Amino acid sequence: MKRRSPEEVARLFGAERFATPPGELAARLSRCRALVFDWDGVLGPGLKGPAAPASFNEIDAMGLNLLRYALWRRGEGAAVPPVAVVSGQRDPAAEALATRDHLDALYMGFLDKRLALEHLCRARALDAAEVLFVYDDVIDLGMAERCGARFLVARPAQPLVEAFARGRGLCDYVVRAPAAGGAVREACEVALALLGLDEEVFLARGWFEEGYQRFLEERRKLPSPARLVVERDPTSGRPVVREAR
Repeated sequence: MKRRSPEEVARLFGAERFATPPGELAARLSRCRALVFDWDGVLGPGLKGPAAPASFNEIDAMGLNLLRYALWRRGEGAAVPPVAVVSGQRDPAAEALATRDHLDALYMGFLDKRLALEHLCRARALDAAEVLFVYDDVIDLGMAERCGARFLVARPAQPLVEAFARGRGLCDYVVRAPAAGGAVREACEVALALLGLDEEVFLARGWFEEGYQRFLEERRKLPSPARLVVERDPTSGRPVVREAR
């Protein structure tokens, strides 16, 4: 199967979207072993309130699954790559996706998302440079600084956030598809293309090949998603990450 060059990938998606040269981003992605997604403004639409709908987009969920399979396939089936959602709020749709698709962890109510990243890296023996992070807003920037590959979901209302992230080197690619409407799918397809795994992954999933079936079986064996919160230690006053009660 022919692998596209980084320059071809840039032409396909739009060279202006790459804040990091595509060849350099491809090198960053080659190190990634885990996927982390913000919820509101990325996988979820960001709506809140008593009557706000709780939902996620199946198009995005498919992208997430395809990229997770690609990393598993690249690792020759050694272990299903960890996937986590990190959010400053709580959302029932995040719970639903995590349970259905066997995600590893939900970090909910984290106003300092660096704490979630540190916990995930300790729990899964990861370096932050091995984490791909898809995010959208100011609250995510401190975590984005530490991650290996950073995809910023932009929107017309936030040109200053995009300019800041580009100027400080806090994003590698700027996603134009809307939150909960293809943003995660776009990020995942860019990653698949730069890794050179898109065609073989599409064939495996589209024709439900034995390798993909084996991946699903391994995914089903994963324990229930860990639901994690951050609390203040009553003695030291320091933030501590714990399982939700």
